[in-house]
Amino acid sequence: MNTFKNPPGAKVLLIDNSESETGALSVVLEQGSFNFIRVDSIEKATIALKQSEIHVAAIMPRNEQSDFADVVHRIRYISPLTEIIVVAPSGDQEEIDRADQAGAFDCIIEPISSERLLSRIQKAVQYRAIKAERGLLKEHVAMRYGFDNVVGISKVITEIKETIGRIAPTDIPIMITGASGTGKELVARVVHHHSHRRKHELVIVDCALPENLLDVQLFESDLDRSELDRPAGLSLLERADGGTLVLDKVECMPESIQERLYAFLNDFTINHPDGQSRRLDIRFVTISGVDLNTDDAKDKFNQELLDRLSTIAIKMPRLIERAEDIEILTEFFLRTIASEYGDSSKTITHPAVDRLLHHGWPGNVRELENTIRRAVALCSKDQLDIDDISFVGVDSAGQTASEQKNSQNKTVSRLDDNQRSLIQRALAENEWNYTQTAQELGIGRTTLWRKVKKYNLKKEAKPA
Repeated sequence: MNTFKNPPGAKVLLIDNSESETGALSVVLEQGSFNFIRVDSIEKATIALKQSEIHVAAIMPRNEQSDFADVVHRIRYISPLTEIIVVAPSGDQEEIDRADQAGAFDCIIEPISSERLLSRIQKAVQYRAIKAERGLLKEHVAMRYGFDNVVGISKVITEIKETIGRIAPTDIPIMITGASGTGKELVARVVHHHSHRRKHELVIVDCALPENLLDVQLFESDLDRSELDRPAGLSLLERADGGTLVLDKVECMPESIQERLYAFLNDFTINHPDGQSRRLDIRFVTISGVDLNTDDAKDKFNQELLDRLSTIAIKMPRLIERAEDIEILTEFFLRTIASEYGDSSKTITHPAVDRLLHHGWPGNVRELENTIRRAVALCSKDQLDIDDISFVGVDSAGQTASEQKNSQNKTVSRLDDNQRSLIQRALAENEWNYTQTAQELGIGRTTLWRKVKKYNLKKEAKPA
């Protein structure tokens, strides 16, 4: 029994000028829950392809257009995602070969029953759905891990973006450090996505796992698949071959694993219990929540290994250290999260932004994102207001209310000065071209316009 479930609304175009089989075939196609469109000429097929999203086109042998390859080319040109099935007369192998080379999903020789044709169409619809899903996934990855997602115009973030741009295309090992929630994993993903390794896998290893489990995850290849979150037979090092291996929480890596990893880095060869060995091609990116160059860390971490893993060091700042980015990050998260809820028009009031600017952000960028996500989920209005902004947990580490308020007031004043000078300089360098300036700063033109108005920036007259 055929248990295949067709995607909802799948449309099938039947190109057939014969009257004899259409009735029976229509019944079968309707039973397959397709939206069925029948045309009797290539010209009408062209119109249908332009007017609707066609999942599968089936070309029947009695079509007046005998050159199947030409029909396949024409359909491919109009609708690249449409899968094509050709039903050809028996004894015309050359025509079938040409149609296949032109890109037909399937070529079937007559005689063929309606049920068999339906089965082939179902497979083509399924393949088309998988192909479309992969395309959306690639688009999603490209959008999620582009440079624009490292959001900010502060000096420190601008320098980090420039560093990523220079080192991503190389194979240089990178060490990313910073407090929790500062965006270390995002940077690791951006580095991978903008490298020549992006077509291969990005493998993230949690180095805080128990020693025995971390050991077998990284190096062993003969454990049962149910014990580990990886394909059967492959160690994580082997999975990362050709791609990037991210060692997360590397400061937690046990000494025995450090020694074994250092030995691996000498020749990038992994040895299997059966005596076989395999040389791997891996780029290493390491993430640490602490500075491993301190005296305390040096006692616990293999310094030779650290040297091999940290040719380039990137330190992610706390959000309060890049406070001039808070408003821009807020708008970025609001736009992204509101779109997920189907309400991309939602905005935020100035008092609500001021409340965000005066918060201590011990959880850094992750806390800001969660704060906006919580506010969007609970707010039924078109604008987030000050009452919609709520914080979870402690505001700051050990500060009195008076100290915290004074510190935050100074921070807001400092970030205003920094933003004002940064935007003024960028506008001058781009001769007050708003589009170019906004692109350079990584913000929208509307945001740039509001900030020009906020800081009362004006174009200086050129000397005569």
